[in-house]
Amino acid sequence: VGIAGLNIRSGPGTESVIRFQAPEGSRWIIKSGPSNASGSEWWELQDPTNSERGGWGARPYLKVVE
Repeated sequence: VGIAGLNIRSGPGTESVIRFQAPEGSRWIIKSGPSNASGSEWWELQDPTNSERGGWGARPYLKVVE
């Protein structure tokens, strides 16, 4: 996603409100999903250090890491 970051949305799909941009390389916990919307697979993500920060990200921009 580069310097702009990944749009983290209030729900799955591009019609949902953008809550914030996650920086390239940031790590998240998968909370739920997948959900299909706007032609993509979406996953609900949770910040591992802040339970108040989370939302939905599109699968094409996510990478599983250990």
